[in-house]
Amino acid sequence: MSPPKLSFNHRNPWLVMPLLVLLIYGIFLAVQWPLAGKHLFGYISFGHKWTNASELAIPQKYIHNESGYDGQCYFRLALDPLSTEDRVQGIRFDNPPWRQQRILMPFLTWVIAGGNAELTATVMLTINLLAIAGITLVGGALLSSLGLSPWPALLLAFYPGFAISVERFLTEPLSCLLLLLSLLCLNYKRVAMGGVILALAVLARETALAAAVAMAGMWVLQSIFRIKIGNWKAPGAIYWLPAIFTYIAWQLWLQDHWSTSAYLVPVKSNLLVWPFAGIIASFESLISNVSLNNIFFLFMMVVTFGWAVAVALSFRNSQGPYRWIWLAYLALATLLGTAIWSNSPGFLRITTELNIIGLLVYLSTVKSPHRFVVIAWLGCWLLSAGAEGYRMSLIDKARAAPGTNTTSKVHIELKDPVLKRSIENNVKN
Repeated sequence: MSPPKLSFNHRNPWLVMPLLVLLIYGIFLAVQWPLAGKHLFGYISFGHKWTNASELAIPQKYIHNESGYDGQCYFRLALDPLSTEDRVQGIRFDNPPWRQQRILMPFLTWVIAGGNAELTATVMLTINLLAIAGITLVGGALLSSLGLSPWPALLLAFYPGFAISVERFLTEPLSCLLLLLSLLCLNYKRVAMGGVILALAVLARETALAAAVAMAGMWVLQSIFRIKIGNWKAPGAIYWLPAIFTYIAWQLWLQDHWSTSAYLVPVKSNLLVWPFAGIIASFESLISNVSLNNIFFLFMMVVTFGWAVAVALSFRNSQGPYRWIWLAYLALATLLGTAIWSNSPGFLRITTELNIIGLLVYLSTVKSPHRFVVIAWLGCWLLSAGAEGYRMSLIDKARAAPGTNTTSKVHIELKDPVLKRSIENNVKN
């Protein structure tokens, strides 16, 4: 099978899709530009808890009075990826090995920006925007390789969690792009290349390991136990072993580098629990603490579960390895604790691969997606984007020197125990 020919003209999806994605995300960010203080630093959500005013790499006006969010950790890594110092240009993070395991995007940023704070923010945003545009191209090529139209791949770019990842300078877009690219390599029998790309995906975000484990499991069942599973043959070790080896080697290096394990975090922070325990506990907590935020979280949780059911119903007719990888991510999702499931940014981020691969499972079974699926998917992206705008408005009001008072509205919002826990728990995913 040869790759699809990419003919670039105004009627061709290979040109229109990425440009449309960049345009819409550009508008999304531009609308919130004033709330960000008219600077990229304003999107990242720096919190005073993790910054030192006397050594700041960024103007203090872009630091607000809460704990901040994960993007500040990746920004700190991008300034000096391998530093063992407690602070780099006035910024530190909570658990170094846990944060540093997602090294690829910060490292690429550092290679380009050289530790310059202003340029670092620009490069991080550019990487994420290009990654999401690339996801539409790779997704389109995956669909084309199955004899389907590439146009539905536009939906991949508007996964609701990507609105969070782009605005907060997170790692999901790059990891997801690499995962899909490795699957595309499988479709075109470039197995070794796919293995290398999957290993890079693990360095971008450790959850990519689930795809490698799924492929390894399928290979064991088919090659060792001689169990026939559909008409698809799992790739050999040259595809999945590099990712597993890379993950183990990187974790060992981090443990030696910091003299502690990254995986003390999930144990202490209620990240991993018994199957479904975190989902049930979070659902009960959200219901018992009624607020606008919790209603929104509940709605997104129900939609996530509903989508999982829809994907499962399309399993029988799906093509390629997508359903087996989806099952691996589904199993992972059931093990997540209340630190994840108590807030939509948490579970939308951690279930990125589950929902993206799920969309590929569904799209591989239909000539074109049902109108309801399209409307619901894009509607959830708009809701997520709107929620990010609301969050930015709160941060804009809270953005003041550490220790000063903020408006009463911000404090009222933070009295919600679930919301406050999700903000202050800066190691959630």
